[in-house]
Amino acid sequence: MKYGRRGWIVMHKTRPAPAIPFQAIVEKAEAGAYQAKPARVFGFEEIGTAHRVMEAGQAGGKLVVTVA
Repeated sequence: MKYGRRGWIVMHKTRPAPAIPFQAIVEKAEAGAYQAKPARVFGFEEIGTAHRVMEAGQAGGKLVVTVA
């Protein structure tokens, strides 16, 4: 991965990957363009529980651990 004129570019050793405009993705996320609906949200103090849920295959979707 390298930073180019238009943002971060993902590269692959055996085949070229298209440039991914990470900054544009970040800006859209900040603007609320993506509506993520996590299955569960854990506080940082519950990270052990979150890991056990994930390892047991009981997540049922994306898990989020908040750090603030």
